[in-house]
Amino acid sequence: MRSDKLLVLAGLASYALALPTKDLDPRTFGLVAEILTDLGEDLTGFIEALLGGGVQSSASLLTGISAQAAAVLEGGALGCTAGKIEASARAELAAWIRAHASFDASLKSSLLAWCEGEDSATLSVDVRAGLALFIPTCAEVAAKGDIYVTVDGIFSVSELEAAVVLSSSFQSTLSTFLSGSVGVELDADIKAGLSLCAGGGVVADLASDIEASLKVWLSGSECSLSASLKAAVLAWLEGKASVSGVVTIGTVPTAGLTTVSVGAAINALVETSGALTASAQAYLSAFLKSSLAADIEADVKVVLEACISGKLATSVSADARAALAVWLSGDSCQLGVELKAVLYFWLSFALSGDVTVDLSTDIITELETFITGTIDTLIGVNISGVLSLLLSGESLASLSLESRAELSAVIGGCAGVDISSSIEIIVIEWLTGCSIPGGPSIGSGSGSSSGSSSKLIPSASSIPAVASTPAVSVPAVPTVSVPTGGSSPSKPAHPVLPDPPTVSALPTLLRFPPPLPSLVLLALPLAASPLPAVASFPRLLPSLVLPAPLAAVLSPLPLFRKAPVPVPPLLPATLSPARLLFPLLL
Repeated sequence: MRSDKLLVLAGLASYALALPTKDLDPRTFGLVAEILTDLGEDLTGFIEALLGGGVQSSASLLTGISAQAAAVLEGGALGCTAGKIEASARAELAAWIRAHASFDASLKSSLLAWCEGEDSATLSVDVRAGLALFIPTCAEVAAKGDIYVTVDGIFSVSELEAAVVLSSSFQSTLSTFLSGSVGVELDADIKAGLSLCAGGGVVADLASDIEASLKVWLSGSECSLSASLKAAVLAWLEGKASVSGVVTIGTVPTAGLTTVSVGAAINALVETSGALTASAQAYLSAFLKSSLAADIEADVKVVLEACISGKLATSVSADARAALAVWLSGDSCQLGVELKAVLYFWLSFALSGDVTVDLSTDIITELETFITGTIDTLIGVNISGVLSLLLSGESLASLSLESRAELSAVIGGCAGVDISSSIEIIVIEWLTGCSIPGGPSIGSGSGSSSGSSSKLIPSASSIPAVASTPAVSVPAVPTVSVPTGGSSPSKPAHPVLPDPPTVSALPTLLRFPPPLPSLVLLALPLAASPLPAVASFPRLLPSLVLPAPLAAVLSPLPLFRKAPVPVPPLLPATLSPARLLFPLLL
């Protein structure tokens, strides 16, 4: 009994010693770690409360917040260090939190610690994950005060209004040039850059490598633009309005500022590699644990779990990506608009090259009306310039990551702009490269899409080394086909038939050191062959893919009886010769 009392006393003493004293700053004495743990454990419930259709919402929780305080709150959600935001602005948020915020107690304490902390202080991963739900509302409130937010801090709208575009007359002249005989033959990068310029876009929307290529072309002898138009495009690239034909964009609508802020947040939630950041992963993980995710289809859940584990969009199949895009665009998706936009942006990293959408005349008219009406009026030239590339048949590949993120914000619903389902599907297909049921077909930038297929045609750099299609004469025996130039061949590879008795006479062939530089395709539809040598095989052999050096050695020998057609093109890959010859020894 005495020992039990001693244990109790020891426990009480330990508890008393563990409490912070008045000599220690309560803002830093272990408070943040405790808050993070609490919020991390309850993040799922927090998300359910805001997204589950209850009385609470991000807008209702932020009632009465000022534009400045909302901007600071968004900055915290983006991962800004405290020092990037003025102390007076942080103090304004702290005052609002103390007086009004009905946040979870741990979230409130964490925010106060950040507002009043050192310049290097940042909010934790779990806290930022919880705050992500407030990003669209914060951005909208801040925009009404003519400010926007990025990971670098809070900025005035005047900085955006100084951006430049070509005047309408110069845009028309440049568009005429692009549609002429010289324009249609331009390099794809040059044409894409000029198309954005002609569409009234701003240079910030252009990918840096495209911008550099365009500057070189304008300064070279191949540029056939008039002197005045060339000077205007150069001034556009440099952001100068001092040249004739170049004007500042002027007023940026509230939804345009909102789009810039939310776009910055989306960009901050995805690494430059294309993987979700830790806070985005935490948000998505908590959502999947909630009751809101109970009815998600298994194929979609697999992709979401890949996102949570830090996988890239390129690591999942095209069909799986399409399933995610369809779910995101459907009514059953209960994700917040901010995370929906993040996932659209994540999907855009899987674009394998120049992807365009085949548009009918009716859709083109509807899209033009949407751009010149809704987008120009409510959002501004940033997004209208981007969508002009879609109209001109260019791909998303020429755009900067920032502009892709802003487009994701619009299509995800963060800008509060009503978009018809037909246009929404078109933009989603263009942004993600995924085919959506009911949408137009997707093709390559070379215009090779026939409209008969709605599948994305990938570039050679992102597809497997060997893709199979059924042989025409013998469906059970696959042949190897190689998509080139953004389109797939319509015929199987021509066969080269082996003579088994000579295989044993080629022992040196097994000494080719892997990897080998290129492959030649050999298709063996053996069951359809009338040749006795082939008929002697005990079973059907699969199609073969042989290294080019190996094929060069084999071709003069009687082992291979060539069909009276050329050997198919080479395909970059690496395979072991011993592995490739194994079927011949069966």
